[in-house]
Amino acid sequence: PNQNELRVFLHKGESIMEILEQIENISNFINEEISTADQLLDEFVVEYQEKIENATKMHNSRMSSYKEKEKRLITQYQQLEDKSVNLGKEFSKENEIIKSERGQLETMRNINKVNRNDLSGKKLQLNEKEAEIEALRVTLGNLQLSYNYLKKDLEEQINCFKDRTGLKFEKLKDGSLKIHFLQMEQESPVESFLILKLDENNNYKVLNNPLPVSILQKHVDDLNESNHFAHFVRAIRQEFRSMYGC
Repeated sequence: PNQNELRVFLHKGESIMEILEQIENISNFINEEISTADQLLDEFVVEYQEKIENATKMHNSRMSSYKEKEKRLITQYQQLEDKSVNLGKEFSKENEIIKSERGQLETMRNINKVNRNDLSGKKLQLNEKEAEIEALRVTLGNLQLSYNYLKKDLEEQINCFKDRTGLKFEKLKDGSLKIHFLQMEQESPVESFLILKLDENNNYKVLNNPLPVSILQKHVDDLNESNHFAHFVRAIRQEFRSMYGC
């Protein structure tokens, strides 16, 4: 070929290369758009699947709740039916009882008509009973006066016993005996008392330690051996006086 033909051929070749390059650019752009679209589609599918799963779970939960409510409603309905049947039975029984009580009431009315003649006699008996009650009230009043007199006399005797002996005996709730030693010649620094109780062998034992243990135990042993209570009380009183310097 000559030079002109060669120039035309080269020029056409450059145009084809440009066209091919444009085609490749367009192809790359299309591929990128397709890739972006695929990615968006995948994200949409995942999101839609999650929504579907959540909606399915919610639907199943609601259906389960509805089924539970339906069961409860059915149970409540059955219970109401049972109560209705029972109430009907009870109502029938109550009607029978009312009929029976009406019959008894009618019978009582008839008996009351017969007993009216005896009413005056009953009133007389009632008046006699009231008179007896009044007499018992008077007797009770006299007994109360006697009791108060005896109580006062007994209290005076107890106080006299305390003044003369200098002793006061007190029975405690556990059955033990508390002995108070009074009228010491001078004031003791603490209250002088002794607590005794019988054990299972009927021997006395001391529940407190107001005196030295050896001295106290000796007197208790003497008491259990001789059973001389008055001698024991005098000895303990003397020990208190000696301890306090009376």
